[in-house]
This record gives sequence, structure tokens and C-alpha cells, in this order.
Amino acid sequence: MTVAVSVVTKPSLSLLKGRLDYTKRTNFAKEYSNLTDQLTRQRKECQSSYVMTAIAVQPECPDMADELRTLSQSFEKAAGDNEKQDAEELKTAMQAVSEDIYGTKLKIEEELHRLKLDETALTSELDVLQKEIPLLSRCDLVPPKLKTVRSEMKPKTSTTDKPQAVQDFEKFLMASGRTDGWDDFDHKEFLVFRQRRGAIDAALAEEAVQEIPTKTPADILEHERWYVRFAALSAARKAALIGWKKAKEDNAERRLLERQEEDKKTAARLDKIRAAEQQKRKILVTGLKAEKEREDRRKAEQLARAQMQSDRKIKQRFRDHQSALKDRLDSHYGELDRQLSQLQLEQERKLEDLKVRRTQANVQIRELGTRELLRAEERAMRKQQEQMKVELRNAEKNSVAEELRRKVSERVATDPERLVRPTKGWANRLIVSADEFGGRKNRGRGLNEVLTKWQVPANIFDLEKLGTPSWRVKA
Repeated sequence: MTVAVSVVTKPSLSLLKGRLDYTKRTNFAKEYSNLTDQLTRQRKECQSSYVMTAIAVQPECPDMADELRTLSQSFEKAAGDNEKQDAEELKTAMQAVSEDIYGTKLKIEEELHRLKLDETALTSELDVLQKEIPLLSRCDLVPPKLKTVRSEMKPKTSTTDKPQAVQDFEKFLMASGRTDGWDDFDHKEFLVFRQRRGAIDAALAEEAVQEIPTKTPADILEHERWYVRFAALSAARKAALIGWKKAKEDNAERRLLERQEEDKKTAARLDKIRAAEQQKRKILVTGLKAEKEREDRRKAEQLARAQMQSDRKIKQRFRDHQSALKDRLDSHYGELDRQLSQLQLEQERKLEDLKVRRTQANVQIRELGTRELLRAEERAMRKQQEQMKVELRNAEKNSVAEELRRKVSERVATDPERLVRPTKGWANRLIVSADEFGGRKNRGRGLNEVLTKWQVPANIFDLEKLGTPSWRVKA
């Protein structure tokens, strides 16, 4: 007795990746539904605030109009009675009320305009999301980006600024599209089969033809190679975009810091120049006063002394300026060294974190593979046990049938006399035929008289009339 044993294989890495991709797509669908619900709630809140503002403003307008009408009537009465002082007060009050009404109207118009802009922005975002829904049904690994309102749109970057991985992915899409020329239904069936069975080889391609009857195994293998290339380029594009955005943010922050440092230096330089000019003016004014006081007596000596003193001060000022500049440069370069050391430590810490996360991810993937392998082994063992039970039942049935055949062959003898002796059924048939032949007169005859008149048929085709069963015939 042979027992068939099924071979249990390990779950492939592509199957695990397909399951992870399916989880990502599920999370993305949840995020998309949450974003749609949030935008819908914001739109309803804007509409309700707009209606509440309009309702709150409407009762105030008649009161203001009535107050203005009352003031104008009182002003007319005061003018008619020639009460100039009361007329001026009423006029001032009317102007104040008119200004309040005008300011209130401006505020209301601004609030309504802002609410309309918010409603327009939310409506446009909802329309964009509704247009993006068909793209999500194609099971793309990279979800499409949502478009923003025209007032918040940023200028598009040129293709030269994009990373090489992004350009390669776009060229690949321009050459083959997102389904490699397949229709959406076949591509979706291919993705479902690949997610269920893992990477497709020649054997799986034959099975995939049953799921995708419009394609041949060669087409399916070609589509598998294209999909592997598509997934690799998409993953490279993701990593490149993350690095590219991080580099752009770092460059923007660095440029901002440089601009701030340049502004500080320029302000300090301008302050020093102004201080130097003020000091120079003071020295010149002092020299002029001294020169006017002593121009008659010691003109030449004073000029020489003033010149020597100004030269000495200029040199001292220059030395002081040089020392201050040196101290500032030393402090600046020390700050730069400190920032560089901090950046290096931060980069090392990030690398350590990445290593730890990678190790944790590998451990989780290994545990997942181990669990799947154990489950597959359990299923194989259950299948093997069921098959062994079926084979045991078949063996028992075969043994019972063999035992019955053996008993029949041993107990049923092939006696030559029994071969020519008619059976009970044939004897009853002869009795019936004798009664019909003889009528009531021959009814009392026995079976022996009928048998004496019975002859063996000479024709071979009449042998079946003997009534001898086939199992009594001697081999």
C-alpha cells in the first residue's frame, strides 16, 4: 500500500510583500474615507455658520434703520426750533450711528466673502477627490496626490529638479502605462492571483490562465516581469522623493540661516560705520574749535599735534576693529563647529534608529514567515491524515471483497452432475409447460414422466434453455 505525501513549501517573500502591500492599500482606503468625511463635515459647518451669521444680522438691520429714522426726525424738529446745539449733537450721533452701520456692513460682507471662499475651496477639494476615486480602484502601489485650490497652488518644478528615480518611473509609465496595455479587469485579476500565490513562474502561469482566460502563459510571464520592474521603480521613486524633499528642506533651512547671518552682519557693520562717522565728526568738531582758538598763536603746532593725535586714534581704532573682528570670527567659527558636531551626532543617531527599525522589521518578517510555515505544515499533516484514512477504508473494503470471493470459490463446487441437472426454476417451467400441453388430463403426471420425454437440444443456440447458470459452468 502506497501513501501519497504532500510537500510543504515555505511562503515566498513576494507573497509576504503582497500581503503587506494589501495592508497598505487597506490603510490608504481608510485614510481616504476619513479625509472625505472630514471635508464634508467642514463644508457643512461652513454652511451652517453662514446661515447663522445671516440670521443673526437680519434682526439688527431693522433696529439700526429705525434708530437712524428716529434721529433724523429729531434732527428735523431741532432744526425747525432753531436749537443749534441740540442739532449738532444729533448730527454727531447720526454720523456715529451711520459709521457703526457702515462698519457692521463691511464686517458682515468680509465674513460672508470668507465663508464663500471656504465653501468654494471645500467644494473644489471634494470634486477633486471624487475624480480621484476611479484611480484608487486600479490598486496602484503609490496613491495619487490631491490637487489644491488655485489660490494655494505652488509652481510646478521642472523635470531637471526631480530625482533620477522619479524620472525613470515617469518614463516607464509613459512607455507602458500603469497596466502594461492590459485592461483594468485582467490586471486586477492578475494582481489578485499574484497576491494569493506569490511570484508567478512557468507552472503558476499555467494555473493563472484559468483565472485570466484572455491571456496566454507567455503573456502572463511577460506581465509578471513588467510588474516586478514596476514595483521596483515605484519603491525607488518613493525613497528618492523622501530624500529629495528632505534635501530641499535642509537647503531651505540652511539658506534661511545664511540669510539671517548676513542680515546680522550687515546690521552690525552699518552700526559700526555710523558710530565711526559720529566719532569722527566729534573729533573734527573738537579740532576745528581748537584750531579757531589757537589759530593766531600756535597754528602750525596745533595742526601737527592734531594730525599726530588723529593718526594715533585712527591706528588704535583700526587695531581695536581688527581685534573685535577676530573675536567675532572666532566665535562664529566655533558656533559653526558646534552645529556641525550636533548635525553629525544627529545623523549617527538617525542611522542607529534606522538600524534598530530594520532589525525589528526583519524579526517581524521572520516571525510571520515562521507562523505561515507552521500553518502550512499543519494543513499538510491534516490533509495527509485524511488521505491515509481514505486509503485505509479502501483497503478494508478490498480485503472484505477478497474474502467474499475466496469463500465463494471454496464453498461453491463444480459437480459434473449438477451441470446437467435442471435448476428449480427450470423444473417449475417444465411443469407449467406440461400442464399447458396436457391440460386437465395430464395435470397429475409427475416430473419424471416429463423428464423422460425431454431431450437435450441439438442446436447450440438452445443451450440457454437448459437454465444452467454461468457460474456453474466448469472452467
